[in-house]
Amino acid sequence: MYAPGVYPLLVVMVVVDVVLVLLLVLMVVVMVVVRTVVVVVVVICGGGAGGGMWWLC
Repeated sequence: MYAPGVYPLLVVMVVVDVVLVLLLVLMVVVMVVVRTVVVVVVVICGGGAGGGMWWLC
């Protein structure tokens, strides 16, 4: 069995791993959202199908 002092270390390691994974997921989500917003703005402002809506910029 584990020594009593090992449990807090394991808990800390698990928490750190979970936080790192959540940060990575958050970064990916933010990147996707930013790219989507940029694409939408470019489509609306840069002619193309949304050329008539330049006044939204």
